[in-house]
Amino acid sequence: VAGPNGTVRVVITNQCPECAVGHLDLSRTAFARIAPLETGQVGVSYSLVRNPPVTEPISIRVKNGSSRWWMQIQAIDHGNPIATFELQTADGWRSLVHTDDNFWMAENPGPGDGPFTVRITDIHGQSVTIDGIALAPDQVQRTEARLYDSGGPPPPAAPPTTPVPATVTTTAPPATTTT
Repeated sequence: VAGPNGTVRVVITNQCPECAVGHLDLSRTAFARIAPLETGQVGVSYSLVRNPPVTEPISIRVKNGSSRWWMQIQAIDHGNPIATFELQTADGWRSLVHTDDNFWMAENPGPGDGPFTVRITDIHGQSVTIDGIALAPDQVQRTEARLYDSGGPPPPAAPPTTPVPATVTTTAPPATTTT
């Protein structure tokens, strides 16, 4: 995210469907890197970083309230934005529906009792299959899976596409590293 006084790399953790297109809420720490805090809102441009360094393998979280009839599932520490999240069934791969709170939903029919095999594909076509995911709401299930090799020095950033104008505010709580 580039602003009047500099740039900062941030993790996008969710969507705001009621916000204007291009609106970003930054933590106070991130905002202070691009503009004075007292400014409150500034125009920025931003671009995605391809294959950002990720220190941990992917973890999976099943949302609280999930059951054999309805489930929401989330990947953590995946790096690039996820394009598809699929659940393996007896008939093949079933695409899940992305929700505004950054989970992926299976309902009508529900997913069953598990354990599950999931396939995650990012926007660059890189994918990983993870076996043995339990129907265990609100528990972070650690795996050894990664969408790409993030060892060694960080890869160079992909050349930015046309910068997207945005407005940022400092009203959001501090950003987390959960994606």
